[in-house]
Amino acid sequence: MDIGIFGAGAIGCFLGTRLSAAGEAVRLLARPDVVAVADRLEATDHAGHVARSSGLVASEDPDVLRGVAVCLVTVKSQDTAAAVETLASRLGPDALVVSFQNGLDNAKKLDAGLAGPAVQGIVTYNVYRDGPAATRQATMGKLVIGRDKRAAAIQDRLVRALRRAGERVDVVDDIEGEVAGKLLINLNNGVCAATGLPIAAALRDRDARTVFADCMAEGARVFAAEGVTPVSPYAVPIRVIPTALRLPNGIVLRIAKGLVAAHPSAKSSTLQDLERGRKTEIGDLNGAVVERARRLGIACPANTAVVDAVREHEAAIERGEAPRFLAAATLRRRAQK
Repeated sequence: MDIGIFGAGAIGCFLGTRLSAAGEAVRLLARPDVVAVADRLEATDHAGHVARSSGLVASEDPDVLRGVAVCLVTVKSQDTAAAVETLASRLGPDALVVSFQNGLDNAKKLDAGLAGPAVQGIVTYNVYRDGPAATRQATMGKLVIGRDKRAAAIQDRLVRALRRAGERVDVVDDIEGEVAGKLLINLNNGVCAATGLPIAAALRDRDARTVFADCMAEGARVFAAEGVTPVSPYAVPIRVIPTALRLPNGIVLRIAKGLVAAHPSAKSSTLQDLERGRKTEIGDLNGAVVERARRLGIACPANTAVVDAVREHEAAIERGEAPRFLAAATLRRRAQK
């Protein structure tokens, strides 16, 4: 099966490498730095197993995606409109598009703008770049894809291909709840970006963890007001996580190992964007909670503080300055005003 990947960041390269190593025909729309190393891409999973690209085709030319049966979209949320414009003339009406993006509405935008079906997917684990040609899975997790009867046969083929590549995959009817749960967990991306802390360090810092807990609690209130029930990507129920995060370090590190078991080098994609001088997805993460809370009249100080801090960092980068990351204690004080 020809599988296209629109977006050669960490997730796109990780999935593309694993799928090609499992024998799938993978075509990757990529930047020049990825094209240059496409024949030696490596993807290391959480257990340490290494997959190496085999026959993967990478190109800067969007026509590399023309006629694929499936296209996985892994670009930033702010690039979804550009993805629609690029894919509209290159994918057939039977092609299935799966959005493996952060945020809440990307699949809907893709579905509205393309001739074929687009469905929502989520990646419940973190992946980071571990060198020019290497990606590494930092946390345990799985892929979740929304069931779509319009494309049942091709979706089944994709799921089988992903499983052959070593992925755990769930296909669910209630993808909205899964996406809401993933967004609540992804609110830590903003905390990491505001403070400059890697994922593991942020989860081991009680001040940063408290801000994360407050952000999650605010997001949960917003979803409750909208009638959405978030589904936890972990064995721990979503409603329990904010309470667990607020506990002292010794207790959290002992009873919630799954929440803090990130690789020490792993950084959130939002922090990585700042470090590379790029615009972040903060508006589709903590910013999405802030905007929905505003419409509903719900107080949202923690997420607002995180968004404001990351926007300050983005503004500094635009001025040619390095972002001045906040101490976790400072962010906590701002978040609790």
